[in-house]
Amino acid sequence: MKKRALSVVMLASVISGCGSDDVSISPGKTTPVVTPVVENASVCFNESLYEVGAGYNFTSQRGAETAETESYKVLEDTRYRGQPAIHFRVTESAKLTENYIFINTGEKTVSVLGQKTANGESYYVPGRLSKFNLNKGDSYEQTVTETEVLSESTNETVTNIKTTFTGFETVTVPAGTYKTCKFEYNASITMPDGLTQKFTASMWYAAEHGLPVQSADSNGTLKKLIKADINGVKI
Repeated sequence: MKKRALSVVMLASVISGCGSDDVSISPGKTTPVVTPVVENASVCFNESLYEVGAGYNFTSQRGAETAETESYKVLEDTRYRGQPAIHFRVTESAKLTENYIFINTGEKTVSVLGQKTANGESYYVPGRLSKFNLNKGDSYEQTVTETEVLSESTNETVTNIKTTFTGFETVTVPAGTYKTCKFEYNASITMPDGLTQKFTASMWYAAEHGLPVQSADSNGTLKKLIKADINGVKI
């Protein structure tokens, strides 16, 4: 790391990774050279979450509702509807959901392919994408068709969604204080009956850990992390 001609306050900002500039003195010069620090959401992508055998639990609470605990276990590398996939199981209360996702660790993306429950199956074409290798202000759009197959019916929902990485934020929730990557979502959803709904939301992912610590829905209601662990280690 280059020498910095910074005040104590600026140095603390650099260490926390919250977007301060890196300042150095080039040899033979007295004028500082300022190198902008790029905020990139890849620090919130944790590929260890998707390794076979990994397990994690998190308890969260939406508004004044009762807190809920979800447990995740990565079971195997497999194929789902002809595509390579990672199979993991989510347990919430007595409900089990078998999930199938595709991970590109090089591109730092997660694609949700589908899920199965005791009542039926839902799958996405193309996979519902989450990109983490984004600089502050970057956006991407995707149109996804979700097919829900139940015992007595099959329904299709089409969603067009724009995702924007708005930058780093420090967030304090009951579980603790975290450096996070904030994403904002704006979507238009065409329901099986042809009606269209608008949808907005925000999500804050913890840097290094890769788990969401806070989310907000269209009404501004916050869902906050109460506690969490990855492979038995508290985050």
